[in-house]
Amino acid sequence: MPRLRHTVEQVLGKLREAEVALSKGQPVAQVCRTVGITELRKQLQIMESGKAGKDRLPGDRLRPAITSVPALALEYGRLTRDLKVQETLYALLVSQYEQAKLTEARDTPTVQVLDPAVPVERKSRPKISLNLLIAGILSMLIAIFWAFVREALDRRKAQLSPHPSFS
Repeated sequence: MPRLRHTVEQVLGKLREAEVALSKGQPVAQVCRTVGITELRKQLQIMESGKAGKDRLPGDRLRPAITSVPALALEYGRLTRDLKVQETLYALLVSQYEQAKLTEARDTPTVQVLDPAVPVERKSRPKISLNLLIAGILSMLIAIFWAFVREALDRRKAQLSPHPSFS
């Protein structure tokens, strides 16, 4: 016998027909055969529990139990609302983060102070007399060196020249 798929309303209607027939006095076996009570009861149990076999659990994703549909709808609505709240919060936080980055970039000074200035304990200034002494000694040494170089150049020039020198 091929298995027919019925909706919940159809199954309940067939069960009511069977109850009416039984109340009129028809034998149980005859009513079961005409209406297909055993098959209808199995289908109703599957529809109410959400089971389609031993391996399927109640509330399976493909065939949720009829009794759990309102609870699932309520949970779905709650999760959808939470998702929208989280999305709005995320968008708000992202915009605030971008504004904070722009503010920080605008307020950052171009010159950073590495160490603060500290006033000196005693004043310092150049020692003029020491500088003059050093400059004098160096200039004297340079003048002596220049005189020796000049004298050496003059002697060499005199030795190479063909003119007699007056001495």
